[in-house]
This record gives sequence, C-alpha cells and structure tokens, in this order.
Amino acid sequence: MGTPTLYYYPTGSRALETVDLGEELTDLTAVPAIRREDAIALDGSMSTVVLGPLWEVRILLEHFGSPGANSIERKLQALVNHLRRGGLCGVALDSGKAWCGVRQGTSGRGYSYAATRGNAFVAWSPLAALVSGDEVAIEGWPAITHEVRGVSSMTGAHQINTTEALVYDHSGGWVRHRDFWPVCYMSAENAAKDPITHDHRRNYTLDLRLVFSPAMLSTLLGSIGTHAAAGAFAPGAATWSPTVSSYAKVLGDGSRLGAPSDSIGLGFVTTPTYSSNGRSLEELTGRNMRTIFS
Repeated sequence: MGTPTLYYYPTGSRALETVDLGEELTDLTAVPAIRREDAIALDGSMSTVVLGPLWEVRILLEHFGSPGANSIERKLQALVNHLRRGGLCGVALDSGKAWCGVRQGTSGRGYSYAATRGNAFVAWSPLAALVSGDEVAIEGWPAITHEVRGVSSMTGAHQINTTEALVYDHSGGWVRHRDFWPVCYMSAENAAKDPITHDHRRNYTLDLRLVFSPAMLSTLLGSIGTHAAAGAFAPGAATWSPTVSSYAKVLGDGSRLGAPSDSIGLGFVTTPTYSSNGRSLEELTGRNMRTIFS
C-alpha cells in the first residue's frame, strides 16, 4: 500500500517532482461543482446548458513534523509556490493507485467491464495497479458522465471488470482510481491563502484546496499521441506517460497543456494555454476544442 502523494513538474523542469506525505491524511473530500445555466419557459419546459465540470478537492493533514526540521514541509512550500503561479499537480490518496487510462472499444449501460489503453501515468508510479476491492471513477467526455464502480478483477492490465453493471453509455473518456486526480490547479481565491500553518511552532497542518478539471485531463490525455517524440508515447507501453512537453509550464508561452497544434492524440486536438497569457478558464475548458474519442 502506498501513501498520499502529490506530483508536479516545476516551471521549465523536465524532471518529475513528488511530495510523499508519508502518513494517512486527516481528511480528504472531493465535491463535484458542475457549472451550468438553466432557463425555464412559460410552458414549463426547461433548457440546461452545462458549461463544464470541476471537482473541489481538499487535502487535510494535521499536526505533522516540527517547524524548522521537516523535509515534507519544505517540499510542500515549493509545490505551493508552483501552484500559486498557475502550475498544475496530480494528487493520489495512495501512490500505488495513481492509475488512469483512456477508455477504448465499446462498453456502456449494462456492461460489467470497461476497456482502457492502460495506465497513462505509469511514469508517476510504475507499480500502480488496480485490484479486486478497489473503486474506480468511469467518466465520459464530453458528455460529462460520471459513475463509481467497484473492481471485481482485471483482465490483463487494461480491462477493468466491475462489481456492478454500468449505468451510463459513456462516450470516450477514461477510467481512473476514485481517489486519483491527475490534473489539479489552485484557484485564484485559494492562492491568496496559506495552506501550510503551524501550531505555535510545534508542528504543521496542511489544508490544501485544489480544483480537478476533467477538461484539462482530456486535453492532457489528448497530447499523448502519435506526433510526440518517436517512441515516447506508444499507447500501452511502459513509457506512455505525461512529460514536460504535455504537462509542465513552457517558458515564454505561459502554461501549456497539450501537444503541438498538428498532433493527433486520443482526445482534444488543441494546444490551450492559460495563466500568464490571460486566457480564461472557460476558454481553456471548452473553446476551440474538438473531440476525437472513438
């Protein structure tokens, strides 16, 4: 069994940084926050426009370490600085469950399995695996479907057999461990707060509030395509994983998610930028993106 771990690529760095919290969290909550607009006509008919889903993830670890003598706190300070400047990170409640794979083939309502292309984040946790008793989130994109199912068994390393039949006909999307959020950012509101506090300099408390964006995850998965460096992102291969070109900040171009504009990936064909070039979250998560999931 692994431990709660955060993953990120520092600005301009080509190396993955991890922060292993080393102990069980005090609390972890993930609350869905779908953005939508409703209109009800005089005849009672209703029209709903869904602008996009978000998840608010709160990581709470109380009373750890001691001020001036704790390496975890120092690593967290570096991560928080990265997040305050618009960087991204991944969060796993259990590093051994940092697992998320793009769906493939046909499976929908009534099926008791979901086929994937394997773990896209194997570089983050090479030994991560799903086993009987785990729970997975099966999410469709762009239909924004979401359901949680238990894992009964695995067929090979790619097909997840579920304890219950699926409820939705998912279009595209992915399957991730329920407590793994690969693409998170810190909101502007929380960037003005200090997530790391201390108790009269006796120990520390981490109260980190992040936003998980399925749209960003789709864009990231879409960057893992055939136009990446030769052999770097062969679907299903052990080296198929996010790297600085698809995840980290790119100097001079704000923060980039995605592949070159001509890339053909597994999801969105786009190269969205955000933060330093002033584009809004709505532009990042919905505009000029076309899905090619099959």
